[in-house]
Amino acid sequence: MAYTSLNPSIKRKIKTNEKLNKLAAKKVDLGFRWEFIKGMHGNVFQVKDHLLMRYYRQDRETLNAGSFFDGFLPYYCDYCKTVVKEIVNIPYTLVYEYLVRAKLDNSEWIKSKTKVVYSCCAACENGPLPLSPDLIGYHVIEIYENEKLIFTQERKN
Repeated sequence: MAYTSLNPSIKRKIKTNEKLNKLAAKKVDLGFRWEFIKGMHGNVFQVKDHLLMRYYRQDRETLNAGSFFDGFLPYYCDYCKTVVKEIVNIPYTLVYEYLVRAKLDNSEWIKSKTKVVYSCCAACENGPLPLSPDLIGYHVIEIYENEKLIFTQERKN
């Protein structure tokens, strides 16, 4: 059986084999029906329901299936790290600057942008920035929230 998406924009199914089906059944037996999958930026972007074999992305529109999931779809707030009924998606843009071809004569500094969406509940709508200092590191020079500059630092060599 495959995991089916609840997002109308995602048509694919996550195929499983017998081993994954047994693992999902074991998680349900242990009381872990919901699995919140984090991305590389520390934000939860996908939620899996192992009991009903469904998944959905938090940062995209979701089909209204609240009655299907015991009255509500669980969402994960990236700010207070709790499961909530409703979220607001906050888009961030991270601007990186890094050296390309460092050991060659034609080395150059390049800027790139990455878009990351964090989910926020009503209680912490104006909470602290959920990005960890380790993630900001040396290469992030600017962070935008809804196209508004909220963080800047000089490039560290």
